[in-house]
Amino acid sequence: MSARLSGPADGPAYWFIFSGPKLLLRGGPTIEAPLVATPEALGLALEQIMALGQFLGRPAFCAQAAADAPAPEGMFWRIVLGLDQKAGPELFWKAGEALYAQHWLRRSRHCGLCGGPTSLAPDEEPLVMRCQHCGGLHYPRLSPAVIVAIEHEGRILLANNRRHPPQWFSVLAGFVAPGESLEHAVQREVAEEVGLAVADIEYFGSQPWPFPDSLMVAFRCRALDDQIRVDGKEIGEARWFAPPHMPSRPHGVTIAARLIDDYLARHGG
Repeated sequence: MSARLSGPADGPAYWFIFSGPKLLLRGGPTIEAPLVATPEALGLALEQIMALGQFLGRPAFCAQAAADAPAPEGMFWRIVLGLDQKAGPELFWKAGEALYAQHWLRRSRHCGLCGGPTSLAPDEEPLVMRCQHCGGLHYPRLSPAVIVAIEHEGRILLANNRRHPPQWFSVLAGFVAPGESLEHAVQREVAEEVGLAVADIEYFGSQPWPFPDSLMVAFRCRALDDQIRVDGKEIGEARWFAPPHMPSRPHGVTIAARLIDDYLARHGG
């Protein structure tokens, strides 16, 4: 599979270029993606070049550089996660779209039906690969996940996932299993991870989460009791918190932060 531009950009374009998981950024008063007339100006050998529509009124493209590629002068490599607190939500979400596109291109090099090579299908919708051998079309895969704020008598349940630093707490989340509704996924994840039964499950919102290919669907709900029974596998610790005594937690534009901020706004935090 070799993804290429459908045509040259009309004037300077923003380039979202990755070296492994890290994104190329330009430093200065603000952090931004490189804006150049041609990708050759960056001096990098690029693969998997793909159009990304518009960003800040200019064409945008994403591409992959070598894993050990040095950053051009005045630029640096940085992971996308957490970029919203450094560079703002616009860059964060566009970089996330680029990260997902590169992940999908990398995983779609061959047809899942016959094993033949694939290429972008320019006559189809964006992000469609066509097998050069059997003609099969392959669309991007999204992995739906639920994320949930659980309340009991004015307190919110926050948990420390073993993958996160100690004393850093967030709301619970987990992937939706085949055959489940989103509400059933909420009930199962909460029961498995902290041993609670919940009711009054209410939709809150959704958010793309391209790390690498999730769609986060957020809910609020009420626990029927407050007796936490942590699974000890994925969750290391879980506790009830009230507004005066909140722990280290998500901030920025993530839907986890929005769920917690919503709780605080409703309880005077």
